[in-house]
Amino acid sequence: MNWFRHGLAPWKPVHTLLFADKKVFFWIKDKLGLSDYQMAALLWLKGLVTGVLLGVWLF
Repeated sequence: MNWFRHGLAPWKPVHTLLFADKKVFFWIKDKLGLSDYQMAALLWLKGLVTGVLLGVWLF
């Protein structure tokens, strides 16, 4: 299967996910009125919870 001929570039899902995260990041920040440091703490907490859930699921 030719990825480029069929329009299925492997970086398109990654590109879409990154830009969707950027839009959601600013939407949450504006909606909740959080500062940059509060958003960093929220993202850190999200990463911690995701890591724990992945660790429980994998082991």
